[in-house]
Parts: sequence; C-alpha cells; structure tokens
Amino acid sequence: MIEAMAREHWTDDRMDDLVKRMEADFARVDQRFDDIDRRFGEVDRRFGEVDRRFIEVDKRFVEVKGEVRDLRIETRDLRAEMNGRFDAIDRRFDVILGTMLAGFLGLIVTHFVG
Repeated sequence: MIEAMAREHWTDDRMDDLVKRMEADFARVDQRFDDIDRRFGEVDRRFGEVDRRFIEVDKRFVEVKGEVRDLRIETRDLRAEMNGRFDAIDRRFDVILGTMLAGFLGLIVTHFVG
C-alpha cells in the first residue's frame, strides 16, 4: 500500500512535469507556426507587389503595341507618299530624257541635211 501511494505520488508529479514540458513545447511550436504565417504573409505581400508590377508592364506593352501600330501606319503612309514622289520624279526624268533625245536627233538630222 505504501508502495502504491509512493508510486501514485511519483507518477502525479512526473505527469505534472510532463504536462508543463508539453505546454512549453506546444507554445514553441505555436510560435514557430506564427512565424511561418508571418513569413507567408510577407511572401504573399511580395507576390502581390510582383503581380501589380506585371499588370503595369502588361499595360505598358499594350500602350507600346498601340504606338508601334500607329508608327507602322504612319510609316506605311510616308512610304506611299515617298513612292508617289519618286514616281513623279521618274516621269519627269522620262520627259527630260525624251526631250534630250528629240533635241539630239534634231541636231543630227540638221547637221546631215543642212
């Protein structure tokens, strides 16, 4: 009986120590999870920032694409205008060349006939 009481007392004291140690350990585990949650919150915030920046980049790409399209249209219009001018210059050279040939032919005919 004395042995049972001693054993019961020893077990209760040991159980109390175990409970205290487990509570301390669980408190440390809870702290670690809180730290992890805080870190993931920071990671989530940073990913949110990255997402916001990608949205801004996407918007800028859309703007640049529009600007490029506008530049292509302007370039095409300028190219058409320049081609028209070169065609006009070609026609003028053709007229000048024809006039010069006619003049040379007239000189040659006048030289031999006259």
